[in-house]
Amino acid sequence: MHDPGKRPVHTTLRKYARTVFRHVSQRVLASEVLIHLGKHPNPVSQLTQVNLPAAKYTIDLLRILREKTKGNLTEREEALFEKLFEVLDSELEQSTQGED
Repeated sequence: MHDPGKRPVHTTLRKYARTVFRHVSQRVLASEVLIHLGKHPNPVSQLTQVNLPAAKYTIDLLRILREKTKGNLTEREEALFEKLFEVLDSELEQSTQGED
């Protein structure tokens, strides 16, 4: 029997999964890109180093993640991805300008 004051388990799990997804994609991976671009120190070593191949790889990983979740994202999540790519692409472009 369902308790009207309690959410069904699948609703709670779905909400939890969305929270984890947003955290991993838009905080953990985005932070990793900024660390690889030398914008923030590595939290373990406290060193600031540039690793452009790793930054590009992580941005590509985020793009794949977005593509694989297409159709399952809310408008807000889609907008967050748009803004995230705008910022990360700009930071990557700035970092690679000194390479040429």
